[in-house]
Amino acid sequence: MNKRRIYDFLLFSFLFLVMSLLLVSSFSQFSSLNLSPAVSSNGVEKNSIVCISTNAWNEETNSYEGAKLIECKHNVFYLSGRNMTRDALLGLMNATFLNISLNNVTGNATAAGMGGNPVADGSEVFITRTGCGLASVMGTGRVVPTSAGNWSITTTFTSTCDNVLTNATRITNVTGGNGTTGNGLFAGVSFSVVNLSNNDQLIINWTNSVN
Repeated sequence: MNKRRIYDFLLFSFLFLVMSLLLVSSFSQFSSLNLSPAVSSNGVEKNSIVCISTNAWNEETNSYEGAKLIECKHNVFYLSGRNMTRDALLGLMNATFLNISLNNVTGNATAAGMGGNPVADGSEVFITRTGCGLASVMGTGRVVPTSAGNWSITTTFTSTCDNVLTNATRITNVTGGNGTTGNGLFAGVSFSVVNLSNNDQLIINWTNSVN
């Protein structure tokens, strides 16, 4: 009888141990599962490359020498530009982001260096040119049909003065405005200083995409 009880006790202990191990293993596997809601890593991104070119006027031949690329750079998407994009998508505003302005390096020379280097909140020194054929203008917007979500905004400035310096450009939603105040700022970019003479051309080409 005692042997029988010992046998039953050992069998019970063994089964209890096996069941305990199975429960611990199942709990461990369950706790390792990722039960968080699925989050998509895809998002809407706005990208832009701004290319700056010049086309010098040759007084001897009385003709242009041909466009020469200065540089291409990524722009800074202003905080106000992001808000305007949001509001336009929600139908809260009717905006056209085509106005192109240039920084007046001469005007900034004694203020804060050359200025024009954009920051997200748009607080950089930027004195918009208003004369010499370089005042703010509405650029020409074009859809790039070969690539979904791509478009360009371009304009060509023709200087009517000599020794005109500029080093930055902005896009705003203010038709004919100076592009220097708060909520009108969409995007900006700085570039190597350009010195324009009479009849020289400055070509600004913004190529944008939404991914």
